[in-house]
Amino acid sequence: MGRLIRHHADLAPLGTNVNFVQAAGNQALTIRTYERGVEAETLSCGSGAVAAVVIATMRGLVSARPVTVHNRAGEPLSVRPHSDRPEQTRWVGGPVTHTFEGLLA
Repeated sequence: MGRLIRHHADLAPLGTNVNFVQAAGNQALTIRTYERGVEAETLSCGSGAVAAVVIATMRGLVSARPVTVHNRAGEPLSVRPHSDRPEQTRWVGGPVTHTFEGLLA
């Protein structure tokens, strides 16, 4: 389903990332993401998690802060409002893994 939505004619020519989101209580969401560029489901997406929390909050599906976003990676992200700009900016946090190091010549 993600591929069909990602390439829908109404979203041409660039397409979009697609997030499938389910409320899991007033402080948690479960999310699955199909990402353009990758052209497949990914394990986690920080910007998708933030977007999901913003929309779920607007729709009254979550109310507590921070909101935990459970993803396919199995290590949830935490999304919370920025203390200085709570209506405009969100912080996202979660585990970090060093996966690559390189040198540009």
